[in-house]
Amino acid sequence: MDPVLIGQVDLRRMALKLLALATLASAHKPVFDYTLAVNCPICRQYGNSTVKEIYNTPGVQEGVHFQLHMGIRKGQDGSYECVLEEPGCPMTRYFLCAQREANSTGADIMRFLNCFNESPLVEPKDKQALVARVHSCSSLASIEAPKVETCNAEMGDELLAEAESYFVTRFPEFSKPGPGPFGVPHVFIDGVQVGPHGYARLSNYSNTMKLLCDAGLEASACQQNIIV
Repeated sequence: MDPVLIGQVDLRRMALKLLALATLASAHKPVFDYTLAVNCPICRQYGNSTVKEIYNTPGVQEGVHFQLHMGIRKGQDGSYECVLEEPGCPMTRYFLCAQREANSTGADIMRFLNCFNESPLVEPKDKQALVARVHSCSSLASIEAPKVETCNAEMGDELLAEAESYFVTRFPEFSKPGPGPFGVPHVFIDGVQVGPHGYARLSNYSNTMKLLCDAGLEASACQQNIIV
């Protein structure tokens, strides 16, 4: 083959690679940074309404990066405490393991969360019901339940420690043990707090979608002038 033609082909290939890299760099996925408690009634209500509606909006699953964090702190006796859970936060422990085994985009763990929210609250001492829910929601979210079980046994303590450290550092006002609030659900979109005074549940679908659109979400809803 003519060396000149070879050189032209190589240049075209390089140009295409640079174009692809430039396109990738210009694409921005807004971050939906969501702190919740897995058995919290208010979190479930918010999750079953605004969050689910946002997640099911065309373009959101591909165009938003979901980050989930747990509301967890240490009680007076040093054990982990979470909303409506037994000491040690067994539900949160399983959830953190499901999150560890899910894909990095946040889509799988959101499917897991939506599944978990759709069913009634788990009674704190009903371990059998908890395990059954974890397995069914893992299957629905394409997360391998055996890996979640292994993680729960081998890495649960480590994941709880990491989650607690993150929560009390980011929300020191909710870090004290006892009957005080956990401040969940709490949402930031690209660092912008959602809802008045951080009460995400007081920001409706339209207002929250506008924040995502303003942050760079490329979805048909952002182009249809229905987000006000």
